[in-house]
Amino acid sequence: MDKTNAIVLVLILLGALVSGCISTPGITQTQTYDTGNVPTSSSPGIQTGGSSSFTSAVGSAEINGTFSGWLTAPMAYFDEVERFLNSTNVTLYAFTAEVEGNMNASITVYVLKLVPAFVPKDVNVSINGREIKGATCVAYSDPLPVSISRKEGNGLVGTTAYLTVHPEGNITLTARVSASELNNVTERTLLQVGDMKFVVRVLKPNDYVFTVLCNGTNVSSGRLTLG
Repeated sequence: MDKTNAIVLVLILLGALVSGCISTPGITQTQTYDTGNVPTSSSPGIQTGGSSSFTSAVGSAEINGTFSGWLTAPMAYFDEVERFLNSTNVTLYAFTAEVEGNMNASITVYVLKLVPAFVPKDVNVSINGREIKGATCVAYSDPLPVSISRKEGNGLVGTTAYLTVHPEGNITLTARVSASELNNVTERTLLQVGDMKFVVRVLKPNDYVFTVLCNGTNVSSGRLTLG
């Protein structure tokens, strides 16, 4: 290759680099934060975007106490919310109705009673759809949706984590009744403990709805139909 051709080739290569036709190797790192898939960390992380609707920094960390799993909350309140969850006394109630004379048909309705040691300031904590302001009953599930919200502008914004609860107490209550007893009433309280009632409502003979009421509010229910 003569000198003139070499110069032309060099000019062509320089032009390609400038126009982007030829790229040089590099490293691109992308970190995506999501409230349901948070990077593992032993302490709260900082989240300023992603799927959170909070406009301020959000902390995400794995907790392990009365509640366990990944908790997401505003950084300013993260420690308080974690302390609130782990200082709340939780008791699991199992209300069971056994219908005698029908192959021992039975149904169990589960309820959690939560008694917090304090209520966080400036943020609302709701567990399974019920805001916790004092002694509160909620329907039991595993995991439990735990929502953290606060006022921002004219509305509420927040995040939801799905946590496993570890009750400090378990109370099982059982009522044994016959189908004929149930079919002779429209509604009947089978069990009562404190501010909770276990009530049966007869839809039609051999078709019942069993409900746990807490201070008169329907907390959890299930349906049993005898064949």
